[in-house]
Amino acid sequence: MATGEFLFLVNNDTEFTDGLIEGLTDIFRKYPDAGIASPKFHYFFHKGTIEYAGYHAVDILTGRNSMIGCKEPDNGQYDQITETNYAHGGGMMIPAKVLKVVGLMPEVFFLYYEEFDWCAQIRRKGYKVYYQPKSLIYHKESMTTGKNSPLKTYYITRNRILFMRRNVKWLHRAAFMCYLTVFTIPKNTLTFLVRREHAHLKAFWNGLFWNIKNLKKVN
Repeated sequence: MATGEFLFLVNNDTEFTDGLIEGLTDIFRKYPDAGIASPKFHYFFHKGTIEYAGYHAVDILTGRNSMIGCKEPDNGQYDQITETNYAHGGGMMIPAKVLKVVGLMPEVFFLYYEEFDWCAQIRRKGYKVYYQPKSLIYHKESMTTGKNSPLKTYYITRNRILFMRRNVKWLHRAAFMCYLTVFTIPKNTLTFLVRREHAHLKAFWNGLFWNIKNLKKVN
C-alpha cells in the first residue's frame, strides 16, 4: 500500500483496525530519525494476546531472536512508543525518502529474515526502527507456509546463516559458525532423525548446503 509519502508493506493474512495507518504515519512526524515503523500485533485467533511489541536483537552466537511481549495478555504493558531492533515483516511502514536511500528489501532471502536484514541496512544509514502501540493489527500467524513445514525449515536455516554472513563482523560470525557446527547441526540432525521427519532433515541440510555453494553470494 503506497500513500505517496509512505509505503506500507503488509501480509495478506492480517486484519486492520481503526487508526492503524494514522498511528504509523504519526511516528514519522514526531521522530525525524524514524526509518521504519511497525504496529502492535495481536494473534487473530487469540485477540487480546500479543504477538509483537518490538523485537529483541538477533543473538550473535545463535543467530536467533524473539519478539517482545509474544504470547502475553495485553494489559497495556507495552503501550509506549519505543525504538526497537526490527520491524515486523507482517506490517511495516517506510517513508519514500528512506526507501530511496536504502533501496528495496533484499530479494535473496525470499522468506524469513528479510525484514531483519532490511532493518539492519536502515539502521546502518543512521535511521531508527520504531514500534507504535497505538496502531494495532491482527495476524493469522503462519497460515502461508504452515507452522512446521519443510519449506519453513529450509528458509529459516538458509537465511539465518545468510543474515549472519551479511550483518555481523567477522569475529562474531566465526563464533556463530562454531556454534552452528558444534551444537545446531548435530542437535537438529539428531532431532529430525529421532522424530523420523525426513523431509525436514533434507530441508535443513539443503539450507546449509545453499550457503556452502554460495559462499560469495551475499547480495
